[in-house]
Amino acid sequence: MRLARNHVWMAAAAVVAGIAAIAWSCRPLGPAPRLGWETGKQYVYGLALTHRQETRLEALVADRPMTERVTVDGRLRVRALGRRGDAFVLGVSLAGVDRLELEALGQTVPPPADLEQHEALAEVLPTGEVQAISFAPETPAHVASLLKLLVGELQLRLDGADARTWQLQEASALGQVAARYQRSRSFGDRVEIDRRRSGYTSLVTFTAVGGAIAAQTLESAHTARLASGGPLERLSGHERLSASRPGASLSVDSEISAELREVSGFGRVDVAGLLARARRHRLADAILPEGAAKAALVQQSEGLRFEDVVAGIHRVEAGEKGQEHNRWLWRTMGLLRADPALCRKLVPVFGGTGLTERGRLLVLEVLAATGHGEAQAVMRELLDRHAHPSADLEYVRRVQRLSLLDRPDEATARFVSEAHHDATGDVRRAAAYTLGAMVAQLESEPTLRRELNAELVDALARASGAEEQSHYLQAIGNAGQAENFPLVERFAQKKESTLRDAAARALRKTADPKSQDLLVTLAGDRSQRVQHAAVLTLQRQGTDDARLTAIGQKILKDEIAPDTYALVLVSVRRIADPALRRTVAQHMLAHAPSDDDLKGRIAALLAPS
Repeated sequence: MRLARNHVWMAAAAVVAGIAAIAWSCRPLGPAPRLGWETGKQYVYGLALTHRQETRLEALVADRPMTERVTVDGRLRVRALGRRGDAFVLGVSLAGVDRLELEALGQTVPPPADLEQHEALAEVLPTGEVQAISFAPETPAHVASLLKLLVGELQLRLDGADARTWQLQEASALGQVAARYQRSRSFGDRVEIDRRRSGYTSLVTFTAVGGAIAAQTLESAHTARLASGGPLERLSGHERLSASRPGASLSVDSEISAELREVSGFGRVDVAGLLARARRHRLADAILPEGAAKAALVQQSEGLRFEDVVAGIHRVEAGEKGQEHNRWLWRTMGLLRADPALCRKLVPVFGGTGLTERGRLLVLEVLAATGHGEAQAVMRELLDRHAHPSADLEYVRRVQRLSLLDRPDEATARFVSEAHHDATGDVRRAAAYTLGAMVAQLESEPTLRRELNAELVDALARASGAEEQSHYLQAIGNAGQAENFPLVERFAQKKESTLRDAAARALRKTADPKSQDLLVTLAGDRSQRVQHAAVLTLQRQGTDDARLTAIGQKILKDEIAPDTYALVLVSVRRIADPALRRTVAQHMLAHAPSDDDLKGRIAALLAPS
């Protein structure tokens, strides 16, 4: 009898818990939480961090991985120094450590005696995005790297927090990564947020050797708590990554725990003066001592001479681009970064009579991969020397090479803006696409980013005809700014399928809930071309099971055409509910076009697992 009563009690408790969970999921969300720090206050956190990163680049070191290790137990101090535009300027430093171990390239690095005196200046938006991080010139490189790592680990993105769940692409110290956030619990005015990262779309390590990620496994889970309008109160979690591509591999194992312990005041600080003398970086930038940076670049070039660079350009031009091309490009980047003045020697190479257009494009690609200010200045000079009538296909392709820059400077961004303003026809369109790509890269220059984004929005408003509007929608898609969503949404409802197709493509860099819901709607568009664009965009972003289920339901209602089945099959495979997945597969098999290969792939979903 007692056992029976226990079972009844347990069943009742489960029902109560289920009702509570439903009540939580249905309760009004309230306003989106935002971060905030009161100027003149300092926040001290208890901190525990372990981070291990192992990189192998065959182009640089064939037999020995480059290993970095960090272990910190102690206290982290965050000082609210003031504002820079919309961003809070936070001074981040260690305020006492019980244990600190640093290792770089297999060597133990002793911390400086004045460790606590060194402070990072992090510019953080109320949505949590770290726009930039700066250091005084006297900050040792290994201390700056440590503080940058800590700032990156504590970044929390609240851009879509007006919903219960939201997805986005965020920057980390490793690269760009797709993340899914969820508001999990509330405690009065406090909210708890879970973050799961699903996969890196780019890694700085691999970008350096000119390649995309071929394979990766990622396990990442973090939980944070904050009071809306107040500071981060607690964050804990871990991330384990293993990624590879031909010639390179990366593994990372990181775990962090930080909790707010005390809040106090401090005296007034000259924020503008601190920022004026500091060196500004992005989260993903590597920070090396001047001597070590130069030595690393010399090592990277492996004794390559400028004559070898020119010879390599002529080899590629002659169609001899073989397996050694990536290594040649890696070594060339090292040489031109170690000695920026060599970039100017490419000017006569570019204008020489012995070089065809294929070789000239390669010169621009080499300069874009090198990326520093002198390389960009030479790119602008080479483009300026060439007339640009509106129909000049060569010039169009040259302008597009500027979009390969990982970090365009202001002069280059304004150069493209002027080209867009002055040109017509194909050149104007190419400049618009390039300008959009630059907007996406100007994360540490918010004022310039907003200005150039507004230029594209204004150009779309002035565009006449569906074709021109379509071009500008896709240029705005290159910018990937969440603020453009209402504009894209309006065009997704237009009568012309060309504009709805362009709207679907314009959402490719914004994986927030509103964008993904619109893409699900467009996946059932009456135009198959629009369906294809929406399905492909969703698949590239990755999405949750609720939206995959919605895709399945659209298939069952015949809102998605059979000619789209080959594309949408990837989404159907990911539906979590096996019964729904099977029902959708059966419907697809019954309505699929006469394509034995497609029918075979659909039938595979019906096979017993």
